[in-house]
This record gives sequence, structure tokens and C-alpha cells, in this order.
Amino acid sequence: MEITYQHANPHSGNESFLLRIREKHEARTPCILVDAGDGVDAGELLGDDEYLAAILLTHAHVDHYRSLDDAHRDRAPILTSPGTAAIVEDVFAEGKRHYGLSETEALLGHVEGIDSWRDVVAGTVRVHPVPAGHAPGACGFLVEVGDEDPFHALVTGDFTPRDAGGYPGFEPENYFDIDAVFLTAATNDDFEDELTETVGTLVQRASEGSTTLCTTSGLTGVHLATLLAGVERDTERAVRVILAGQVAKLYDRLGYDHDNVETVPTYSDPKTCLNAGAVTIAGPEVPVEGSSARLFRAIEDDPNATLVQVQGGNTDAKDSGDAKGTVSSTMFTNHPSEDVLDDVVDTISPIHVVVEHQHGRATERYKDKWDAYTWANGDATEQTLFRDGSIVAPPWVGEKTHSRVRGREQSRTVAASNDGLLEQLSLPEIGRRDQIDLAAEGVDVKPLRKRLRTGRPAPETTSQPTPNAEASGSSRGERRATVADGGLYETTGPAISEQKRARVTVDTGDADQSEELFDTVSTQVVLSAEADTTNDSAPESVDTAPEPTPKDDVNTDDEDGTDAGERLESVTGSNESTGSIEADERGEPEQTREETTEEPIDNDGASEQSVSGVRSSAAMEGGADDATTVEIDPVVRSLAAEYADDCGTTIDAVVADAVEELLAAVLRGDNVHIEPDAPATTIDADSALEQVIEQSMADDADVSTSVRRTLCKGLGIDPDARTISVAGFDTFVPLVDAIAENDDSAVTDPDQIVQVALEHHLTDQ
Repeated sequence: MEITYQHANPHSGNESFLLRIREKHEARTPCILVDAGDGVDAGELLGDDEYLAAILLTHAHVDHYRSLDDAHRDRAPILTSPGTAAIVEDVFAEGKRHYGLSETEALLGHVEGIDSWRDVVAGTVRVHPVPAGHAPGACGFLVEVGDEDPFHALVTGDFTPRDAGGYPGFEPENYFDIDAVFLTAATNDDFEDELTETVGTLVQRASEGSTTLCTTSGLTGVHLATLLAGVERDTERAVRVILAGQVAKLYDRLGYDHDNVETVPTYSDPKTCLNAGAVTIAGPEVPVEGSSARLFRAIEDDPNATLVQVQGGNTDAKDSGDAKGTVSSTMFTNHPSEDVLDDVVDTISPIHVVVEHQHGRATERYKDKWDAYTWANGDATEQTLFRDGSIVAPPWVGEKTHSRVRGREQSRTVAASNDGLLEQLSLPEIGRRDQIDLAAEGVDVKPLRKRLRTGRPAPETTSQPTPNAEASGSSRGERRATVADGGLYETTGPAISEQKRARVTVDTGDADQSEELFDTVSTQVVLSAEADTTNDSAPESVDTAPEPTPKDDVNTDDEDGTDAGERLESVTGSNESTGSIEADERGEPEQTREETTEEPIDNDGASEQSVSGVRSSAAMEGGADDATTVEIDPVVRSLAAEYADDCGTTIDAVVADAVEELLAAVLRGDNVHIEPDAPATTIDADSALEQVIEQSMADDADVSTSVRRTLCKGLGIDPDARTISVAGFDTFVPLVDAIAENDDSAVTDPDQIVQVALEHHLTDQ
């Protein structure tokens, strides 16, 4: 037996390839085509003695199905996941309308959704779909050739380790005894930042009452809708979502049913799909045609409206000069980082790695990158991977590479010595999860929460915009964006450094809510009769979400919304903010604050200055002229100092940021919890432990104080160090005092307000 592969469109997207399984006793050679991107032609690929046994369709982006009509022959089944099979009718209709896809009815008759092993060549070749993340319904494939000591090839397809609309991501630890990995090497190191920015912009603008239109491709629109449906659980900020046109059709076909999502596949009046305080999602990704153009025309003269263009590719976005409202564009190219590629190869430890979805110079960096035979040739030459029971190395590799691969092959002794290991293992399910987990999808939840509380996006790193391609002219003389799915080439960028976090986290438990501006929150630690422990943190602040407005009656008499899939990967950002509310938009003066070095901390106990709580202290030892002394819990003070060190900033900046967040929440009318007493934290202690606690207590101390001091000392915290000197804080002192003096406030101590602000800020980091 001989197993070979051949790139099917190396000079286009290079996401498609052909596997051949030759057997000497067979007159005809069965072939398997993986995806049918731009320029794939089965007539040119297959010889007279070859036939197409199957096409494996990884997902429904146009760069993977564009040539399906030219690629299909021999009545071969088109195998894909059940999710993709559910939407191909609508997807192919868009392909016919925009990309010249033909024979769509005949193609649909051969599509088969599978979720388990499926024979392709009886007794010789079978395939199994595997999770891939990337997009709703996407999958990879495991290909098994032979029945005794079989050859295993793993096709990743476009993949991510993240979930996509509830569909699980790719997990390399699930695969053993793999001989060849066909690795999609399109990457994007910035996707999680881009995704968090996009979700934050949409939720924030809708929460502020703006009529918000999000234009994007079909599957990306579905993906974003599921994320917006999951926002409430993680941020307690609900948002109504309206899907129009193709996005609505795909959402319905995939069987999603979120309470806050309404679908409008067809409509006559665009205004029925637009509401203040709601996010409307439609395609294509730039509003120059189809549903997105009709909806954009309905809001372009509204100064309170928002247009967010979520792009995956080579499209010419609208900018601030095209509408009276806020206009922005963000990227959405859901691919893994370069580090993930390394992890996949290192974890699976294959003998062969065939690099897909790259071509030309982009393939050079993968040669000799891993301890595997790496095929990064990027041409249409047929290459042999396996012949007569033995692995075949690339003809160009030297002895050094052979040695490295042999060493890796020996490290797989357990898998190699266990025939049919994959038979004994359960491959991961490709079905959709019941709940949307924002973190699993790649959303950075903590900065998202902070943004929705303060109205300000997290600071962004400066990056150079990618030039847009010139849009082609339409028949009406308008500029027309290229409507194409994304992932055609790689997307790379600087590595995302994980945000540093405080090393101590506190479980705050549940807090009662009330209709008053200030509820009671715990800052005092109490030990119960069962020998309680301490909990110094106040509950996290709770944002009040606007009530969803009732659904509008929708006229579905005529036009379909039209769009296709994810776009090609380059975009120029607009000059407008991507959802943040600038100072001039709020009608507030813009303020700046200089950060100074941390002032010395008084470790000798509480301050003896005036009982005002937050006090100006020019005379404080070591203090600056604008230093302010605040008395707070020593644990909170220690956590603030530790967080400042971890982030490379000053404690002055940490305190100022925390108080500014709290003040913003109060001004918005959020339920801000500031309470004088802390809830008891109970531990299950036996009688011996209770006796030890009582014996260790000082004569004049209670249980709570004793345990608290013991825990503080165990953490290296001085329990008497309660004061902190903050420079540049005097601007906030009158505002904090005003909150304390408010008749509705349960707290009259300004210092405690500062402490609660820090608790909220630190537990969100």
C-alpha cells in the first residue's frame, strides 16, 4: 500500500488537498479530497485510473467550498459535521448568488452529516469527524487507512483550541498514534483581544440606548449572537439581539434558541429589525449590499446610532464620514496563535506534519521547526508519506532531521506497541454544548466586566492597520466590498501576554440586592460557632441591565437578507472609537493623572489625624504635597500593593482607578454595595480544632480577631498596618466625601468607600 498527498490549490488558499490510497491489487485508486477552495478542479487532479471516494468538508466558509461544483465527481459523498450539513442549503444558495457556485441541488443530494466512523472505502479507509472550534459547525477529520497496524492521518481543518458558538474547540491531547497531521497554519495571535473588544463595544453601545447595527458574515454573525446571549451570565448585563437575513437563517438552521435573540430571516421594512438598546446583526460585513446595506441606510442619519463592522478580510469599511452616528470596524479572524501550533505538534507527536493554508514564503518558517518530517513545500507535487508498511521521509531532509524524528518516534512506544489504540479510546464528541462559556470562547471576561462598569475599554496596544484592498465597482457605480469568507491566508501578530493577576482570590459569596443606592456589604470578618474563618472581600458590584424591549412585529413578506461567510483577512480600522465613550461625547472634561512612586506606608497602626476618613496630609512623613492618607483593611492594602507590583504600576494608580470605577458606577445608578458588616464565613471544624483555636487566643481577643491575626501573619501581612498614603488622589476626595454624606448611603466613613472600591477592583483582576 502507498499513501500520498497532493496540494489541490497551492497558489490560492492552499487549504485543499488530495489523499491517494494505492494498492497493487486494485485497478483503480481511491482518492479523498479535503475541502474544495478556490481553484480546485478534480478533472485536473485525478488520473484515468483514479476515482473520488469522498470529499471531506471541514466547514461552511466560502474559501473551503467555492469550487465544490468543479471538484465533485463519481457520485462521491460530501461528508461533514451535522451542524454544517444543516446549513449548507442556505450557504450554497449564497454561493450560487455571489460566487458562481453551480449544480447546488445536485451537490446537496450528496451531503451527509456524520458524527461517528464512516467507511469511505469498505475494509480499507474510514473517517471520523473531530471538534475544531473556529466557527459554528466546523470540524476536522481523523482518517484511518488499513485494518492491521493502520495508518492514521489527522486533518485539523481551520481550528482553534477555543469553542465557537458552543461547538467545542480542538484538543490535541485527545489523539494518539497519529502518523500524519495535516495542520492548518493560519494564525492570529490577537484574536482574543479583538473578540473582547467587539463584544464589549456591542454590549456597551446597546446598554447606553444606541440603535446598534453589527454588519458581518453569516457564520460570524451567528457566533457573535451566541456570545451576546452568554454575556448576561458572566457580566449581569443583558442585551437584546435581532438577527436579520442570512444570519437569522443560519442561526435557526443550527437549532440555537436563546431567550434574548430574535430572528428575522425576511422583512419588508428595515425599521422592524432596529431598536434603540438592541444589537441588530446582518450581513455582509460591510454595508454596501444585502441586508446590512438596507439596515444601514435606515440609521445613517441617526446621531445616536452605532455601526460596528466586524470584518474577516479584504473589504473596504465605511468610516465616520459615512454616517452621523458612531462608526467603527473590528477584526474577526478566528485562528490559533503560533504557540498553539507548536503545542499541537508537541502533544500529538506525529511523524509527518503537512502544512496547509499557507503558501509561498509563509511556509518557510515551518521547515525544520518541529521534531517531525515537515512538509512545507507548498506546490502541487504529489508526495509519498507511507509505502509498504514504512514511513517515507521527504527526499530533502538530512541525517540531523532523521535523527530527531527517530527520537520522537521512539518516544511513542506505548502507542506504537498497542495495535488499534484509537479503537480503545473514545474520540471527542462534536456536538454543541448546552451553555455558552465566554472564557472558553476566547472572551477575556474581566476587562469586559470592567468596561461595562466604567464605560471605558481596556487600554489597547498600538498596532499598524492592514491596508484594505480596493473594492470593485458595482453596476450602480457604488463601491462594492469583496464578499468572501475569511481564513484565506495567515493572520499573525504579536503574542498575547496573559494579563497578570493577583495571587490571592476571595470567594465573596452571594449578596442580597435592594432598590436603594447603597446596600450593605461585609468588610468585618466574623467567626461562627462552628469555628469560622475570615473573608475580607466585599461582594462584586452588580450592574443593572436595561429591561429588554418587547419584540416588534415583523413583516416577512419580501426580501431575503444576503451575505455569505467570513471574509479575507485584512482591514483598516476607522477613525472612530470602537465603542468607547470619549470624554467629549459624555459632555465631561478629559482628565489626566500623573502616576508617582508609592508613598511610605505607616505600619504603626491607625492614623491619628482627623476623623474625616479621607484626609489631605501634606505633613505626613515622606508624603508629597498632594498625598492623601486612607485607612483601610490591611489585607486589602496588601493585595493592592501586590497587584501594583505585578502590573508594574504604582499603588497610587491602583487606588485612583478603583475609586474612579466606583464613582462611575454610582453616577450611572448601578447597585453599588457598600456595607458596614461582613457575612460570617463558616468552616467545618472538629472539636479538637475548636479547642486549639480557643487556646491560641489572647485573653482580651475574640475568636474573629484571633483567627484574623493568625491568617494575616501566615500570609506575611501586618494586621496593624491599616494606613496608606496615596499621591494625586486629592481630586477624588470631595466626591468620596459626598457619597459618604449622602442620606441614602449606608456608610458614613469615606475610608470604607475607598476600601470597597479597591475590593471590587482587585477581585475583577
